[in-house]
Amino acid sequence: MPIKLSEDLVLYDVEELARLFGLTEKSVRLLFKEGKLQGRKMARKWYTTETELKAYFGRPEVLESQENPAERL
Repeated sequence: MPIKLSEDLVLYDVEELARLFGLTEKSVRLLFKEGKLQGRKMARKWYTTETELKAYFGRPEVLESQENPAERL
């Protein structure tokens, strides 16, 4: 269950995100590690906000075929 700190600040942890989106917890942690999903680590747990989730889903997805091949080297 999300943690509601105030009217405009709701936090989601890895377990909640995995459950909501049908992902493994490992996949969610990878999104944080790769910087695709922004969050903060507190007490050994990752958290993100509704604002960051909206930003994540509002960004266009870059497909591998569109990436610069030189970046893979």
